[in-house]
Amino acid sequence: DKILFEKEKDLQSPLASITKLMTALVFLDNNPGWDTVITVEKSDIIDGGQIFLSPGDKVMVKDLFSFSLITSSNEATNALARSTGFTQDQFVKKMNQKAKAMGLERTYFIEPTGLEPANISTAFETALMAKEAFKRQEIQDAVRTKTYVVKPINSKKQIIGKSTDKL
Repeated sequence: DKILFEKEKDLQSPLASITKLMTALVFLDNNPGWDTVITVEKSDIIDGGQIFLSPGDKVMVKDLFSFSLITSSNEATNALARSTGFTQDQFVKKMNQKAKAMGLERTYFIEPTGLEPANISTAFETALMAKEAFKRQEIQDAVRTKTYVVKPINSKKQIIGKSTDKL
């Protein structure tokens, strides 16, 4: 909780995949159950990044959560947000409400994956968001995992994902 160095701490910049931390927080507030089965839909697949899951794959919510945070899978993130029962617009509204409740006044989201550069925050507020996210054991456990295997329940395939976190 001590600033060692700062430069342009209030400059708003795109969040990219750090957006997934807020997605995870909002999901955890609305988790339908770790063993809930979700079918990946065509609308979950978006350009950008590696695609792991295919439309029609039936996977458990815990797998979507893990793949979202470990591999930065955008389709897992979209399906995870959808698993809450909210539309994408409703989910994003929850993300922005949570940001405001956390005191993040210069942070704004328009989608849950981070692909859209209009998801913005400041360095200072990103640090506050990360601090809040890492209070959650579920998030800590996921981001510490190096490799994760998803086995869709409607096929025999195994999808192996590796962490994108170089640290």
